[in-house]
Amino acid sequence: MDLVARKKLNLEVLKRHDPNICDILDQSAHAVVYKFDTEKTSWEKLGYEGVIFLTQGKSAPYFGLYVLNRLSIENFFLHLTDFEEINLTDEFIIYRTSEGEACALWLYEIKDRERILAKIQKLHEGMKALPSTQPKSNNKIDILQMLKNASTSTYQEPNMNALNHTMNNMHINEPPVRRAIANGELTKPFYPPFMNMASPVASPNTNRNSGALLQALHGGLAPPPPPPPPPPPPPHMGLPIMPQHMMAIMGPEISRRFGNRPMLSKPEFIQQLLSMIQCDPAFLDALYQNYKGQMSALE
Repeated sequence: MDLVARKKLNLEVLKRHDPNICDILDQSAHAVVYKFDTEKTSWEKLGYEGVIFLTQGKSAPYFGLYVLNRLSIENFFLHLTDFEEINLTDEFIIYRTSEGEACALWLYEIKDRERILAKIQKLHEGMKALPSTQPKSNNKIDILQMLKNASTSTYQEPNMNALNHTMNNMHINEPPVRRAIANGELTKPFYPPFMNMASPVASPNTNRNSGALLQALHGGLAPPPPPPPPPPPPPHMGLPIMPQHMMAIMGPEISRRFGNRPMLSKPEFIQQLLSMIQCDPAFLDALYQNYKGQMSALE
């Protein structure tokens, strides 16, 4: 399926979930949505993973992010008007809800993170320049042209001081959730090439990422988590028994048990020996008594 046909199919599926969507501006093959757990001081998955789309709508608020969920029948949608600022910190695109909850988007492809974030920031700045109310007669506004005229700057690495200031003042609404019908061709992107990938098993749980994101979200450097306790010392097992010593311990008992029996093949002998070691306490008791006797003779 060519790119145009795939985009058309993707758009048709998205319209089933939200009829307001009229175009796909960009996409990435795999995204994961996270929420910051203040009690655990770590990022936790919200249960949304799948293809992420940057979409345009026919009416306000016009633009949003849509994740078609592969994990359940609930999808994730975030309007670009639902936050004041959004930035890339380490490998996560982070923003804060109006309830003060910190959320993050992780995209598998690094180049997709920067490219899509640049478009989000450009669209977001353009929407700020739009009038809050528009005449009813003006139903065919060229939104993309207005956004293009409003901002032509390119994406740069976010400044941490500015990020600390803006993240503390964000006010957004909780993103709504929509139901899915089918994914179809949506596992195949029409922009970047798609490869099999694994999302982070957990959130950014390294000390470096947690510290940096906490600083960006709350301002100031968060105290690092306490170091893990040292592992307990291994139990003292004594000196290992040498192979020749082990043969001397096992020899008499093996001769007693196998001496009057027909000759066994090597696999049969190994099977019988392992069976006695695993299932015959008397055999192990006899070996231990032989071991004690030999050790006493050496003293």
